[in-house]
Amino acid sequence: MPLTHLPRTEYSARMYRSCIGLLGLLAAFLLSGCQPPPASPLRIGTNVWQGYEPLYLARDQGYFGDSPIRLVEYTSATQLLQAFRNGAIDGATLTLDETLQLAEDGNDFSIALILDFSHGADALLARPGIASLAGLRGKRVGLENTALGAFMMTRALQKAGMTPQDIIPVTVRVDEHEPAYREGRVDALVTFEPARSRLRALGAKELFNSGDIPNEVMDVLVLRRSAIAEDGDSVQALLRGWFRSLDFIRQDARGAAGKMAPRLGISADAVIATFRELRLADRQHNHAMLTQDPPQLLQIAGNLQQIMRSNALLRGSVDVAGLIEPDPMRILDK
Repeated sequence: MPLTHLPRTEYSARMYRSCIGLLGLLAAFLLSGCQPPPASPLRIGTNVWQGYEPLYLARDQGYFGDSPIRLVEYTSATQLLQAFRNGAIDGATLTLDETLQLAEDGNDFSIALILDFSHGADALLARPGIASLAGLRGKRVGLENTALGAFMMTRALQKAGMTPQDIIPVTVRVDEHEPAYREGRVDALVTFEPARSRLRALGAKELFNSGDIPNEVMDVLVLRRSAIAEDGDSVQALLRGWFRSLDFIRQDARGAAGKMAPRLGISADAVIATFRELRLADRQHNHAMLTQDPPQLLQIAGNLQQIMRSNALLRGSVDVAGLIEPDPMRILDK
């Protein structure tokens, strides 16, 4: 029966229910428009390196809480740097020399956290027939096309009174280090954990490592200044997660190693062994490096910049003081 032919009371009731339904839909629509959009994740790029694993341990253990933090893994430092330059990520885990080169390009970012100091975990390995650095003369040396690869190679050759012109450099991505060695494409490699342990298991001999140049190879977390200013809660959650992971590692090294080993592709025993050649940066390290007056990082980065400039790894000067951002660490401890 058409609505117009219904008795007045039934017609009125139906119209009332229809109006209430429409008003409910309108209210829901208006309220949904007033809700804030879901928070964008804080995207942190990494590549595979033992010193970055505490971040993944923090994620897997739930140490970031409900904060929207997304770890994005790249297969090489080259890819990671390109992603940061392209704006695909908000932060990146980098070596200090890579950070200086990135700053030279004018990227608007700050160093917000010191992650680790390498004291042997980065190395130059060669085939068994090459007994010393001098034996690299005229040989094919594989290295990733990054600041760290060039820096380690340059410092190793300096120890032997040689220059990069004395070798044949071969660009090899880190995910290709083992195949390049197995297939005989290179005579030596500048590499780092976990590839270093796997290459040693294949018989490669170590000629030089970061323990020979203390405090020159270190890793930092860089964040865009906009992320620090606009996403402070997630930045704080990220730092808290890092330090909780370090507490876990100190309290239960074997348990933590067992959780990290599958991602690194090495045994838990190997994880523990490699951490002996790597100092993870705790709160004390970070305060000394970033918030102390003056911050210790200022001198270390200044010395590194001189070495890089003298070896043509930097074109000009970088304002190191302008790169250091102490506020996230200061806020964390309030």
